[in-house]
Amino acid sequence: MAEEIPEPDLTMKSDERAATRSNERTSSRSVDEARARILQAIEPLDAIRAPLDRALGLVLAQDVSATHDNPPFDNAAMDGFACRAIDISRASPAAPVVLPVETEIVAGGAMPQ
Repeated sequence: MAEEIPEPDLTMKSDERAATRSNERTSSRSVDEARARILQAIEPLDAIRAPLDRALGLVLAQDVSATHDNPPFDNAAMDGFACRAIDISRASPAAPVVLPVETEIVAGGAMPQ
């Protein structure tokens, strides 16, 4: 049987509660001991079925795997630029390098073949 965790005494003033917590901290427990106490006091909930529109705030009872990629192609998730280090290695504020735009891919667009 799990050890019961006492309810907080709400009649104590906040400074008294803080002093109590401070005293409890001095009798330190290891992380493993604390984890064991917590795990003894809780149980997993039973799994339920819920429609997607009612599942906000719930967690999955098991992993879900996609059967295919979505979108079904490599895509650019963000706007940005790519360049090779060798192409910009000699660039400086006094001698900037102008790079040609080879390909333009909008965010979410397909990579060119």
